[in-house]
Amino acid sequence: MAQAQGRWGGRLYDNPGAVFCPCGSGKSYQECCFPNHEKNKPPKDPTDLVRTRYSAFACGLPRYIIATTDKNSNEWQGDEDLWEKEIIEFMDRYAFQEKNGDALGVFIDSCKYFSPEVAYVQFKARMLGEGDQLVEFVERSRIEKKGSKWYYVGGTLMEHEGPLM
Repeated sequence: MAQAQGRWGGRLYDNPGAVFCPCGSGKSYQECCFPNHEKNKPPKDPTDLVRTRYSAFACGLPRYIIATTDKNSNEWQGDEDLWEKEIIEFMDRYAFQEKNGDALGVFIDSCKYFSPEVAYVQFKARMLGEGDQLVEFVERSRIEKKGSKWYYVGGTLMEHEGPLM
């Protein structure tokens, strides 16, 4: 499937209605994460943020990752150009779909709210590493709402299988 340059500098599909979303929702990209990536629609909740960020990694959208990271978190990097380069290097090391085009996806295990503005999301992300070896990791992420938008604050890697580069 051909891809075009997107709003966030990545590889968006020429026909987002004709491909499944990389997040693994089973919906078309156009019905799922595309409005967040291309139309700047804010994620509706913490789990939606996790899915749209995974899809942003899959679609090569480093600016979306940066834009959805809390500027007051330890994850934030002041040199956004260098940060963008590091994100792109990560994206280029992994494939986010199987060779047949099926999404590897992200799977939400739980979402717990500690207040209306703070939630923890535990999820499993899947990708292919060097030699097409499956890499899976479980992360517990803190997500916070600032105004009307949800932001990634940080995460703890709970477990992983396969080489993380």
